[in-house]
Amino acid sequence: MVIRKFYIKIKKASFGKFCKTALLAGQGFYISTTHEFHLFNLYKKLGFPVVKCVAYGEKLLFNAPVEGFIIQEAVVGEEYTVLFKKSPCMVQRTLISAYGILSARLHLKGLISSIVRVTDLVCTRYSENFHKVKFVIIDREKGPLEIESITFTKVTDSLASILVRHLIYCGEMKNEYFTMFFDSYFKELGGG
Repeated sequence: MVIRKFYIKIKKASFGKFCKTALLAGQGFYISTTHEFHLFNLYKKLGFPVVKCVAYGEKLLFNAPVEGFIIQEAVVGEEYTVLFKKSPCMVQRTLISAYGILSARLHLKGLISSIVRVTDLVCTRYSENFHKVKFVIIDREKGPLEIESITFTKVTDSLASILVRHLIYCGEMKNEYFTMFFDSYFKELGGG
């Protein structure tokens, strides 16, 4: 018998967003859980491993969303941040290189400003070969619901944000880790 675990996320709309939506009914405002559901579908359509969303919905008041929920199946693995912090240098090098590859693949598919933070990842398969490390994306509340055109400014802003967030959530990194991130990133882009 297999026991499956699920997570439920419930979000309420702010009064300001509710009023804006009520006034501009039909303008495509979603509560963050519905937006997240659509983002997961976009990522999945583009070939990225994402958490399985089993249900989502919204409570409406005057045809405007006031509350939303999303139910996700738990992912078996270890959160990137936990694994990175507790691991020896060799494992950290592999993880940061694999994260560089994932970031490049996201950018190549036009997912640039929708930054996948290290807190949004679960490592479901670890290998010393960083090309064989497998991450599953478990959180996607923000980001555009369409493919973006690639510009130098967008990509550099995204990379800066990715690395700053890595420092915030995983702590100080050795200089060589930045090099490893960018090496794997640019090789995946085809420029290395």
